[in-house]
Amino acid sequence: MEHMDLLWKYQTLDILVDNCENQRKNSLLRQKLIELKNYLTQQQSLLLRLEEEIERKNTVLKRVNHEYESCSIEIKSERQKLEIDQVKTLRELEQMRDDAIEIKDKMTKKSLELEKLLTEIKAVENKLENIRVNVSKAKMEYASVKAKYDEELAAIQCEYAKLKRDRDDVGVNIDASLLETYTKLKDRRSTAVAMIENDRCSSCNMMIASILLQSIKDKNDLLECENCGRLLYLVRKSS
Repeated sequence: MEHMDLLWKYQTLDILVDNCENQRKNSLLRQKLIELKNYLTQQQSLLLRLEEEIERKNTVLKRVNHEYESCSIEIKSERQKLEIDQVKTLRELEQMRDDAIEIKDKMTKKSLELEKLLTEIKAVENKLENIRVNVSKAKMEYASVKAKYDEELAAIQCEYAKLKRDRDDVGVNIDASLLETYTKLKDRRSTAVAMIENDRCSSCNMMIASILLQSIKDKNDLLECENCGRLLYLVRKSS
């Protein structure tokens, strides 16, 4: 088999090897797994932020509740003074009344603050619960999709290994310098070898000069397309 016949066969198998790799990368199951993984990562971060928010709000809740309880103790203390006749003058009574009004106003504000905090904490807890439910469902879906993808991937890898082995078996019979030229061209052009069809390059459709065609036919010369630079391959008709 001529060197260009081998190189054409090598390229055909090389394209199939690349197709296998692209099939793996572009797999809908793989894309779904990536999507689910990103979703789970985002939700885990959100869970952490919400849990930290609840912790902060609970800390504030404890402080406000403590302040409310302190006000309640103050009110009881003022009542006890009245009960045991510690208030001796009208001025003391008026001061006690003013203090009681101030403490009650403070307690009202603290009560409203407590109510608001409890509502906020409940809302965050509801968000957390919804996220946990969704995360649980997403994890189950991820496991299901991964099982299908693993099966698909095993089949792709099996086909990939076979094609790569066949390609490499062909490659050992091709001159090393020609394979190096092929690799450099492939890196630049995606395909390195173009078939001559109707006296034209099959890749860029450039007409091949007659003298070049004759040289390929008569001398089996290794020539490149003058337009796209790919190696030209001419299928020889069997006699």
